[in-house]
Amino acid sequence: MQLFFANRFSFINVCILVINTAYLLYLPILITLISYLYSHFYSGKCVFLTILNQISNQIKIYSLLQKTKDF
Repeated sequence: MQLFFANRFSFINVCILVINTAYLLYLPILITLISYLYSHFYSGKCVFLTILNQISNQIKIYSLLQKTKDF
């Protein structure tokens, strides 16, 4: 019985590890695909840098909202 639970928990840990690895591998591909589609339809200059700038601006806005929520 104890061996069954040990195998089950190790299986869950392996699943979590696979999901995290897939997330880290596919996130740059997803960002590249989004930037390609954006540049294909809106044909701007340095679209990838523009998208990264927009993401960083959203993160800054979110962090400012979190700071103001604390007060």
